[in-house]
Amino acid sequence: MGIYEKGFERPSPIQEESIPIALTGSDILARAKNGTGKTAAFCIPALEKIDQSKNAIQEILFVQVGRSGRFGHLGLAINLITYENRFNLYRIEQELGAEIKPIPPQIDRDIY
Repeated sequence: MGIYEKGFERPSPIQEESIPIALTGSDILARAKNGTGKTAAFCIPALEKIDQSKNAIQEILFVQVGRSGRFGHLGLAINLITYENRFNLYRIEQELGAEIKPIPPQIDRDIY
């Protein structure tokens, strides 16, 4: 089932600006109000990049209630991870050969 069958008619401003960039593999840091389509803005490109002929993990999305950031050319989305969770993230990196990036230092952590 495609996105139009689920009620999508046209992209929201955050989707219109971020999806083409995400599809190129570039890192994105975006902020928009609740209900503006941020989740679809990072899920749609992640789903588009999946090669169904490969039997391997290709995209990982971590979700936790709270403010969020999206980083990484592999399609990793990380929402505020607590200090206690750091060992779980390290294990995921080791087992999957993925890199989990922290919020870049030039980003104001009070905003994100």
